[in-house]
This record gives sequence, structure tokens and C-alpha cells, in this order.
Amino acid sequence: MMILFQLKSSSIRRLRLNPYTRHTSFDFDDALCATFARSPLALQCEVLEIRLISPESVVNLINSIPNLRAMTVHVRDDMRVQPHRNN
Repeated sequence: MMILFQLKSSSIRRLRLNPYTRHTSFDFDDALCATFARSPLALQCEVLEIRLISPESVVNLINSIPNLRAMTVHVRDDMRVQPHRNN
């Protein structure tokens, strides 16, 4: 995944970072989000679709990617969040 962050292309403005594939899914944790946000691809990214582990990473990405104008986020289902039940 790190090689992806080293790519440079002035024509890439839209990134879809593996939100869903048939065979696997890859979720970005806070550290990987920070690494991505400093990459050449992130600096020119205008439209981003990404799968995150933590919803808190959304704010960091928004604040770190200067040209971002649209983002679709898929957050992994968190087992810590329990539905409210009326007993």
C-alpha cells in the first residue's frame, strides 16, 4: 500500500481507495490516513472515496487534504457500538 502513496500524476484528481471489492476490503486506520494525507496523491486529490476504521479519521482527512471538495466515507462496522435496546 505504501507504494501507492509515492505515485505522482498531475492528472489524477479522483481516488477510490478500495471501498469495496469482490475479494477483499482494506480499511484505513488513523496512521495510514495520516500517511496518505501527506502523499503526493492526497495533495492533488479533489474527490475521495475511502474505507475507514475510525470515524474520527474523517476530520483529519478533511483538514489535511487541501484540494478536497467531495468525500465518500465507508466506516467499518464497530463491534464496540451496541444498539440501544428498550427492556
